[in-house]
This record gives sequence, structure tokens and C-alpha cells, in this order.
Amino acid sequence: MCRKERLETIAVPVLALSGDVEMLPGVNTSFFAKAAEAIANRVQYGTFRLISGQNHEVKAEVIAPVLSRFYGDYRRHERAGRQ
Repeated sequence: MCRKERLETIAVPVLALSGDVEMLPGVNTSFFAKAAEAIANRVQYGTFRLISGQNHEVKAEVIAPVLSRFYGDYRRHERAGRQ
């Protein structure tokens, strides 16, 4: 089974994040965002979020609302499945 096929077997929500600020001066690191988006697109319940103004060291006050929304969406999805 190849990596792409393995991603398609994941049956839990996945949040793939990337920042839009270059981490390495002079090096195009946009492939990180592209990879995160590709992962989210392959996973059955994948979500991709590009976090504006952030790099690998995301500030807590920036990521907290992103995580809260993701987990809130997950809880709503989980409850809807039980009904």
C-alpha cells in the first residue's frame, strides 16, 4: 500500500496546518503548505488551514482559535453521527 492509499484509510478527523511565513530566508518553503493541503485532501475527514502571519513557531493566541474551531466541528460531527 502506498502512502497516498494509507492516507485514504484514515477515518478520524485530521487537521493539517501550515503557516504562510517563510522559515528559511531565501528558501522557498511553500512546499510545506502544499504538502499539508495534499494530506488534508487525501484523508476522509481532512481539513487544511493556512495560518496567516505564522511559521513553525505559531503563537498560542493564533493557533488556539483554529484548534477550538476544529475540535468544535469534530464534536458536532460526532454528535450528528449518533442521531
